[in-house]
Amino acid sequence: MHNKYTEVDPMSLMLPGDIYAKWCEIRYPRFRDFQKEINILIRDLTKDQREETLARARSLISYGKLLVDYGKAMEKVISEEKIKTN
Repeated sequence: MHNKYTEVDPMSLMLPGDIYAKWCEIRYPRFRDFQKEINILIRDLTKDQREETLARARSLISYGKLLVDYGKAMEKVISEEKIKTN
């Protein structure tokens, strides 16, 4: 079952994945160890747990894409409003 108290680092929502990983390595020296620990945990997941985890990850990716599209639409509206007011 999904933990309702899980926190999301806002930086992970803003930065591209590779840049976020570098940022974590600088900010959190244990990040590399954490990645290894996660890989160990993933190996211990059952098939159903892996499928559930993958489904949640795919949902987050889809949600992220929607947010990016929304952001682009908002930028367009804002720029059009600026043109109208000038």
